[in-house]
Amino acid sequence: MVPPRPYVHDYGFQMQMIGDRCYVTRVRSGSDAETKGLKAGDEIHTVNGYTPTREDFLRMKYLIGTLRPQPILRLNLLNLDDGER
Repeated sequence: MVPPRPYVHDYGFQMQMIGDRCYVTRVRSGSDAETKGLKAGDEIHTVNGYTPTREDFLRMKYLIGTLRPQPILRLNLLNLDDGER
């Protein structure tokens, strides 16, 4: 078990697997994620070059959220308005 950190790491959004696809489910108002145009409903294709799958999604979230929080997450997204970005 990992000892607790003295802070909570927050990327400004939440993601979830729905079926076999990963989606943004919530974007915190005023966050950097909102400033960069992230919206609930955007489909996430990759997170820092890694494609999330149902089998390893929870491990990936644990890794980037608890074990090794990243200063920056690079997301490859697909949204209905602008296409892939």
